[in-house]
Amino acid sequence: VDRSRVHVVGWLEHATMLRLLQCSACHLALSYPYTLSWSVLEAMACAAPLISNHGSPIAPELDDNSNGLLVPFNDREALSQAMLDLLNNPKLRQRLGIEARRTIQEHFNLSKSLERYDALFQSLSGKNCDEATA
Repeated sequence: VDRSRVHVVGWLEHATMLRLLQCSACHLALSYPYTLSWSVLEAMACAAPLISNHGSPIAPELDDNSNGLLVPFNDREALSQAMLDLLNNPKLRQRLGIEARRTIQEHFNLSKSLERYDALFQSLSGKNCDEATA
């Protein structure tokens, strides 16, 4: 492995993080328990190919080999192979990244998010957001 191609960064300004995600060959989201965080959603929106674990809280949003790659927990060989597959296959990176971005556009856009927020608010209060602000 050419270690000069691997970069581990510390805290970044948000705009810098987005630029980094836009040129990433792969984005690892492996720790458990790990939530479907804004950084994962932003990585997908930036078309960064994502690798996560089967059974993680992120896994339900990923279709293995469709919009990301899923590997078993603690399987270093599978993780290494997934990373090498992405690093060595630009077409795979592009396909997974495009599908990850499509997932965000279809399921996590502002309209869908507001609908879900309103549904949550209704379930907690018995009112919809429009009634609560009237």
